[in-house]
Amino acid sequence: MLSRDEQLRRRLLVSLRFMLHSGHHPNF
Repeated sequence: MLSRDEQLRRRLLVSLRFMLHSGHHPNF
């Protein structure tokens, strides 16, 4: 099981990767 900290870290990493890959601010 992943702790909340781990989940937050994964989310941040994924969002960062997505932002860098897209090259623009995501429209959420």
